[in-house]
Amino acid sequence: MNRIETLFQSARRDLLSIYFCAGTPRPDATADTIRALERHGVDLIEIGIPFSDPMADGPVIQRAATDALRHGMTLRRLFDDLADIRRDVRLPLILMGYLNPILRFGFEAFCARCAEVGIDGVIIPDLPFADYMTDYRPLAQRYGLDMIMLITPETSEKRIRAIDAATDGFLYMVSSASTTGARDAFDAPTLDYFRRIAALPLRNPRMIGFGVSNRATFNDACRHASGAIIGSRFVSLLEEEGGDATRAIVRLKEAIGASAASAEAGKLAGCPANFAGGRSRPNRLNLTSHLSSRSDILGINKMKRMKKAVITAMLAVCMLATASAQTGGYRAASEAQRKEIVAKITQTAASVRTMKCDFTQVKQLSFMNDKVTSEGRMYYKKANKIRWEYTRPYAYVFSTDGTTVHMTSGKGGASNRVPVKSSKLFSEISRVMVGGVSGAGLVDSPDFSSTFSVGQSDWQITLTPRKKEVRDLFASVRLYVGKSDGRVRRVELEEKSGDRTTITLKNVQANVNVDDALFTR
Repeated sequence: MNRIETLFQSARRDLLSIYFCAGTPRPDATADTIRALERHGVDLIEIGIPFSDPMADGPVIQRAATDALRHGMTLRRLFDDLADIRRDVRLPLILMGYLNPILRFGFEAFCARCAEVGIDGVIIPDLPFADYMTDYRPLAQRYGLDMIMLITPETSEKRIRAIDAATDGFLYMVSSASTTGARDAFDAPTLDYFRRIAALPLRNPRMIGFGVSNRATFNDACRHASGAIIGSRFVSLLEEEGGDATRAIVRLKEAIGASAASAEAGKLAGCPANFAGGRSRPNRLNLTSHLSSRSDILGINKMKRMKKAVITAMLAVCMLATASAQTGGYRAASEAQRKEIVAKITQTAASVRTMKCDFTQVKQLSFMNDKVTSEGRMYYKKANKIRWEYTRPYAYVFSTDGTTVHMTSGKGGASNRVPVKSSKLFSEISRVMVGGVSGAGLVDSPDFSSTFSVGQSDWQITLTPRKKEVRDLFASVRLYVGKSDGRVRRVELEEKSGDRTTITLKNVQANVNVDDALFTR
């Protein structure tokens, strides 16, 4: 039994979990914030790993993540900051972060480091449950980590039962299919959702998060679950108090009506500071072998998450997008029309040597109603050179010169590289890209089954991958091609999980000067 499970054995209904982003509001404040929260009776702490694209988070936490990255906070630095935390901190600690930076670190190396510093559980909002079961669960169990999964009002009972059976610690009940952020009260449908989940015969306790910020929402959460998770409100108070976690938590507990209990009330009675629970946990690990064996940027699972971004970008670029398209009124294309579409796209692609443009990307996660919008600039140059530069809300770059993929998070952030040939799938993506630019690799490729439809001013092409390597990344790609110029006006990508990404390119300039140096950094 680890610290999380020991905590929930008390059967309390007023547990308070606090989330804050590591490295904010000061880069050296993480450990001090944890200690202040424990002294003031917090039961559980979630430490956020800052990421340049925190898609499930609202503006408050997004801003905190941006500041943390600007301060130089990285996952490696976070572990260093927590190296001695178990000398005096006894309450359960959970790391909450997105899959991309964890894979860049190397998932097994991440788990091993968590065990070494005394982390009890991990929350990864964008980790698909199927991938967790096949690729991540065995490693998490090996290192004694509770992998905590999110459920929402849209999650089916069948899926909830499956998650409950396959995970430990607790179930994270997201109050709504929306991003994080404070709200004044829970509405009737949300309360019905709380009651529905409470009535299920589940083995794991439940904690409610997203939107808990005051006495009313905290009490509702405690009434229907073991307690509440508060993030945005505490992060806001921490910022208002200039990083003073003591003043921030006192203000928060006053707002929610929680007792201003001392540290002793929140500590695990009788547990020594180095308590690691009944599970077998490594004490001090030699991580050199873990890290060196994962010198590639993304670690295990063939770098799936980054490859989704890469293939999305390549598909958009190769087909030379320009403006937005209409979405309705399509009819099936005849064979003659199909040949016309392929010929037009081929002609257009062959005429373009370089291109630069602005882009807008919209992500719709299957477990959220809110859409996450990003903006940036794209550069392309024959052959095989692409730079995808995100500028809002976060700075993030990936580029390729055809042989190496380069990725950088934030201005002046760490840069990582991976040879295209080191990955079978990256090689496949590169081949698709070349074919797309030449006009022979996408709409008429044997690697995709395709359907063609005709609209008033554009053509709609739906591509379904035949190769397993590509099917593992996405279920389908839909292209909207302008009749007048043979350019794709929008790219819509659907993943197996139900997540959707839409990319629209605008302000397109073709055959202009583009510096080769853009694709090597």
